[in-house]
Amino acid sequence: MTEKYLIWDWATTVRTDLASGPLGADLAKQGFASNVEVSQVDTKYEICSNDDCAILSAVNATIFSHLMDRSVDEIEKMVTATPG
Repeated sequence: MTEKYLIWDWATTVRTDLASGPLGADLAKQGFASNVEVSQVDTKYEICSNDDCAILSAVNATIFSHLMDRSVDEIEKMVTATPG
């Protein structure tokens, strides 16, 4: 889970086109993924799927909820498939 998050975070930090598009804003607009359990923890959100959990800010939790069930390879392909 940590590796997936770091790949996504690094990619959207380095490539603003990903953050404002397919791996950022586009996913945020969809709200939380329906297959993920969501609970508020203070000012952040805990998202859980298949016994893997992460506590993130609202925006990051919303976006990452769509990626957490994907494999590392899938996320890497999503990052490299979109020309920068």
